[in-house]
Amino acid sequence: GGTNVSGGNAGGGGGGAGGAGQQSSPTAWAANGGTGLQYTITGITTYYGGGGHGGNNSGYSNTSYNGGGGASYGDTTRGGNGQDGTGGGGGGAGSAVAGGSGGSGIAVIRYQIGGGENAAAKATGGFISYSGGKTIHQFLSSGTFTITDPSLTSVDYLVVGAGGGGSNGDRGGGGGAGALRYGTSLPLNPSPGVYPVTVGGGGGTSSPQGSDGGSSIFSTLTSPGG
Repeated sequence: GGTNVSGGNAGGGGGGAGGAGQQSSPTAWAANGGTGLQYTITGITTYYGGGGHGGNNSGYSNTSYNGGGGASYGDTTRGGNGQDGTGGGGGGAGSAVAGGSGGSGIAVIRYQIGGGENAAAKATGGFISYSGGKTIHQFLSSGTFTITDPSLTSVDYLVVGAGGGGSNGDRGGGGGAGALRYGTSLPLNPSPGVYPVTVGGGGGTSSPQGSDGGSSIFSTLTSPGG
């Protein structure tokens, strides 16, 4: 998370996949969360792993920032929730109002497909789509990735843990984003070819500091929650 100004009672934003949360200032109580990172692995350009805003008393809206939760506004509005399916952190509270919940995580698995009649999935599990000559399995909840074609021996992946909940404290800090792991050519064994997938749930705000997000897991990869 970002640091607070000297003597200030503003919360810094939570850390994101693209960097630390921003520092608060005497004139702007809420600091932006750390920026997320953009990927097009699902066929749509999306920010993943944005940190939650810090809480503020006035001057900021509840708008999200690169996938993270928005800041609280005034004394009567709770922090914004992190965006589900991106691992964004929840926004911090304003004055004694609840922070936002962290966004749930995601696991995306992608591989090359053939053209014409061969454009078919080589595995089951998740929401299956096709884009740019690739088959895409998108898991927004836990499930199982099962290889049905023995020619599938490696995949591209994006695995993001869930975001942490924003603080309930007076002008509290925003929750951190879930860990993000992206890569290509991850080796898989088609026999037996059964890979459980865990998608973490976003952190809540039942305690003053907010709770951790859940981990997302695929194969040998574990991305902890924020």
